[in-house]
Amino acid sequence: AIPYSSQALLWPLLALLGFVYGYAVSWIYLMPIELVREERVGSAAGLLVSIGYMGGLIGPPLVGYLIDITGDFAYAMFVPGVAAILWMLLGLLLPETGPSSGYEKI
Repeated sequence: AIPYSSQALLWPLLALLGFVYGYAVSWIYLMPIELVREERVGSAAGLLVSIGYMGGLIGPPLVGYLIDITGDFAYAMFVPGVAAILWMLLGLLLPETGPSSGYEKI
């Protein structure tokens, strides 16, 4: 929506994007605490961060290639956006763990 929005809508859209991104990144880092045993939290968090860095390594060349093929920046942003939505939908398949026993310690 950002490439096709007017100047008046640009700032609210960018603010929304920043809020959603900040929320999503912090949520991703907290997921291993709920999903794995205590002694494996570090390994699970490292795995998630490694996968994220692979996306950071592959994403820019992929976007550049799509810009070269299509000649338009909007199409190149569409593919990572669709990938993000697919990852989000896959995340909905994760089981709900509920409150952990660690909350009583606080």
